[in-house]
Amino acid sequence: MDNQNRNEKSQFVTASMLLGILSAVLLIVSLFVPAIDLSAYHASVQIRYSIMKICENVGLISDMWRGIPIGLLIGAVGMLVLSFVRIPPLKAIPCMIVVSMVIVALVDMGNVTAWISGMLARFISSQALSGSAVSGVTIWKSFQAGIYLLAAGLVSGIASCFVSNHRV
Repeated sequence: MDNQNRNEKSQFVTASMLLGILSAVLLIVSLFVPAIDLSAYHASVQIRYSIMKICENVGLISDMWRGIPIGLLIGAVGMLVLSFVRIPPLKAIPCMIVVSMVIVALVDMGNVTAWISGMLARFISSQALSGSAVSGVTIWKSFQAGIYLLAAGLVSGIASCFVSNHRV
């Protein structure tokens, strides 16, 4: 009877598992989705930067930025692997990794701001020709997709820590 109970337990999918897998997918996708799309301001070149590319470019200024996408990928892979472990609180570990990468990014946000300002300064001449201007709102709107996916991945990862292991 006890053996049959274990076999049944290993054959079902839990809400915690689904949320963990969703979290891992969202975190990985958030790194590669175009976060900044400046192609509207530069007609001859498709200029799109993902969070991964931003970290790579800013990493030339501040080496700790190179570790941010690696940390996020480690957190996503950890979340994916721990989704198949029936102990939801363990998923707090990859969540803490993701949160720490976000904190590192916020602490050194001055380098990102300087990089974006320098990048936008190069396109001022093309803006004058097209008659459009880049504002802070425009920059924020271009970041929204990547940031929202990253936040959704983190929230679903945190939720997966607290959802019980009931069948779905």
